Amino acid sequence: MFRPRRPRVRLILPEESATCWRSANPTLHLHGARARMTRMSDLLSRIEINPEVMVGKPVIRGTRIPVEIILEKMAAGLTPEDLLLSYPRLTAEDVSAALLFAAQSLHADSYMPLSDPSR
Repeated sequence: MFRPRRPRVRLILPEESATCWRSANPTLHLHGARARMTRMSDLLSRIEINPEVMVGKPVIRGTRIPVEIILEKMAAGLTPEDLLLSYPRLTAEDVSAALLFAAQSLHADSYMPLSDPSR
């Protein structure tokens, strides 16, 4: 029976370099989809929805800066660097969290056409 070879993974550790197989040490193998999911959940933890803050709008945790303001300003042409200058309490990760939150919000909804597109 044919079994494909497992790819070798090159890990660079702070003190040393090590080459290992995927199955050799799964704790050293945090990369790819799993690492992206961890990063995404870390980013989403920066967003807070609290009825006592901005009437329950999603805001950047620890601020009163709504996600919608970040999105509106970026849609108007501001860059993330412009936002960081305009709002000193924001970080680059906060801007990424706002974009990810918006993407996740849209992904969760279903959309129905209001009219027949062929007309």
